[in-house]
Amino acid sequence: MILVSILFSIVGLLAGVLLGLILRMVWIEGGMRKARESAHRLLDLARRESEEIRKETLARAKDESVASLEMGERELRNRRAEVLRMERRVEVQLQTLDKRLGTLADKEQALVTREKDLEQKKRGLEQAEADLEQRREALRLKLEEIAGLSAEQAKQELVEKIAEEARRQAAEKVQAIEEETMAQAEHRAQRIVSHAIQRISGDFAAERTVSLLTLPSDELKGRIIGREGRNIRALEMATSTDIIIDDTPQLVVISSHNPVRREIAKRTLEKLIAEGKIHPARVEEVVKIAEKEMEAERVEVGKKVLAEVGVVGMDPRLVDLLGSLKFRYTESQDILQHSLEVATFAGAMAAELGLDEKLARRAGLLHDIGKAVEERENASHAVVGADIAAQYGEPAEVVEAIRGHHETDPESVLALLVQAADQLSNKRPGARDDRFHHAVQRLDQVEKLISSVKGVQRCYAVETGKETRVVVFPEEMANGEATLLVNEITRKIREEKLAPGELRVNVVREAPPVGFVKEVAS
Repeated sequence: MILVSILFSIVGLLAGVLLGLILRMVWIEGGMRKARESAHRLLDLARRESEEIRKETLARAKDESVASLEMGERELRNRRAEVLRMERRVEVQLQTLDKRLGTLADKEQALVTREKDLEQKKRGLEQAEADLEQRREALRLKLEEIAGLSAEQAKQELVEKIAEEARRQAAEKVQAIEEETMAQAEHRAQRIVSHAIQRISGDFAAERTVSLLTLPSDELKGRIIGREGRNIRALEMATSTDIIIDDTPQLVVISSHNPVRREIAKRTLEKLIAEGKIHPARVEEVVKIAEKEMEAERVEVGKKVLAEVGVVGMDPRLVDLLGSLKFRYTESQDILQHSLEVATFAGAMAAELGLDEKLARRAGLLHDIGKAVEERENASHAVVGADIAAQYGEPAEVVEAIRGHHETDPESVLALLVQAADQLSNKRPGARDDRFHHAVQRLDQVEKLISSVKGVQRCYAVETGKETRVVVFPEEMANGEATLLVNEITRKIREEKLAPGELRVNVVREAPPVGFVKEVAS
């Protein structure tokens, strides 16, 4: 039974497997049939699409060929039109060339004709020149016959006369140049000598070249000198000054023509004495400190001066140079104070004339800035100052005013104002060499001395006695005697030594006309 059951089970299993295989084959065959149908449909669709694409391509190609054909026809027409234009242009140019050829032929003919005329004229001129030469030769022979001299003799005599006249004129010119040169040389020599004497004059040389330092006690002199003079040599080397320590009680003399160096040396000594430490190393340190203090003081002084005058916008380096004028003098006059006076005068005059007052003040303040420079390369302080002002960006009007404030005939109005302001500041009594009462006293002496001369009616001394104006009696003195009077006056003043340097004497001789009117009855 069991075996039968197993057998039936195996048979059933085989039947199930066989049935499954049959069913699978049936399903696969159906799927393949569907796939073939789908493939046929896709193939038909592809054929239709390709046919449509082919038709579209043919239509497009046809359209493009028609358009290309039309474009080719248009280009052909354009080229034909261009060829026609070129042909017409060439034809016009040919016609123009024909006309030019005709004109050139006419000109060539005219030139040939003119050349013939010129040839004829040339032959005529040659003949005329030959005739003229013959007439000239005939005249020369006639002149030689009349004068009794040959042409060479006459030429030689003429050359000798011309040479003699040239030598005479040259001698006169040389003599005039020598006289003028001698006069200028004498005047310049006198001026140079007077300035040199004035600079080293004992009346104010000490004020310009010496600074005095009072010591608390004479014991400090030995410490300032140091062992074997090391301290004083170090101080002199560092400040470029001469330190003089003599028997004068509690006094040290600092000598130098440079006022800035004297001031640095004086301040250095004051600091060393206050500290009580004096030795070469400390001397160099304190000198550097004093130099820095001087620089700061110069800048501060320059700023104060600018604020006082009302000038703004100046280069800091120019402000430093302006402040250094405080320590410089011209004939014992403080240059900074003088510059302030010139700036004030120039500004006031500019305001009265309706000119730029600020510009005039600026030019007046900087007119002597060239004196702040040590090395001037043999140039005047006006030229150096103008170069400095231009270098530091000052206006062209200011530069020109600085350059021309000592010229005889300045070109600009501003230069004239600065020149006038400079004269006002310099020439006032007591401005430079003397105090007020000394100036007044010398003026009185000069006037009394000249008034005592015979023939003098009145006398006026101006410019601290450097110029005198003498009025004489016209009926007692002829014009020729005025020169003798000038010589006598200058001799007396020179003997009395009342006017140092140059002296100018102006003699005024005037006879006013006098008329009389008879009384007329009314």
